[in-house]
Amino acid sequence: TRVWTNVAEVHSAFFPSLDAIAEAKAELLEGAEAGQVLVANADDPLVMSRVGRFAGRTTTFGTSPEATVSATGIEDLGLDGTRATVRARGEEVPWRLNVLGRGSLMNSLAAAAVGLELGVPLAEMAEVAATLVPAAHRGEVLRLRGGVTVVDDSYNSNPRALAGALAVLAAAPGGARRVAVLGEMLELGDQATAMHEACGRGAAAGVDVLVTVGGALHRLLRGHVKDFYTAFYAAITHSEAHRAFCGRAYGADLGQHGFADVEQLALLLRVAHLKPHHHVLDLGCGD
Repeated sequence: TRVWTNVAEVHSAFFPSLDAIAEAKAELLEGAEAGQVLVANADDPLVMSRVGRFAGRTTTFGTSPEATVSATGIEDLGLDGTRATVRARGEEVPWRLNVLGRGSLMNSLAAAAVGLELGVPLAEMAEVAATLVPAAHRGEVLRLRGGVTVVDDSYNSNPRALAGALAVLAAAPGGARRVAVLGEMLELGDQATAMHEACGRGAAAGVDVLVTVGGALHRLLRGHVKDFYTAFYAAITHSEAHRAFCGRAYGADLGQHGFADVEQLALLLRVAHLKPHHHVLDLGCGD
């Protein structure tokens, strides 16, 4: 069984377009025999426009009613995961995930489609789905003392994953203060600046504080704040005055790697005035 999950702006530095990325991924369709199965994302037009090349049988997953394995009635529960109803082959079961975001839901649907091909009952897969936990640094939810919650998604990132993570943070219930700590996303090629700016605008819609680390500082901030503040935060990295001020006010330079020195994370948390029930999203660099 072959599984094609999606096509996204990942490794864009090596491809001229999304279509080119899709063509590279479509290589998994090659060399198939009539008895083999392809599991494909029914919600991704770049995937579905190419599955006709597959010589075997195709089964699908997604939120489309036409998908073989389809999720309906989706409820985004923020930091508590996702709830939905999953339908497949005339059967319907409640589906509960503790792992975060729509991306995790789609991955679970792909896995369910494979399971059905192997004869695993849908109800049994629903039970297992409810026990899933994220891999290290891939959407881990850390409940700290004092009521602060950290979402550790620092292993890797790309524009689509970042948008999904920000959506999870925005959906967190209550009036908690939301802080996003974002690293630079790599291998985006000529579109890097535009993609970082778009992500900055997305962050502006859902967070109270945006902290950036790495070379993408000015790109993210340009999409997040007015030009005045963009210039200010980009300049502090080279400002002797700012360095001296931070040393006197906080006991450490907070501008060594852009907006904040990651080695001073504990100090940063104090400076950000985090209080019980605040949510912090920490995203790392990605390639």
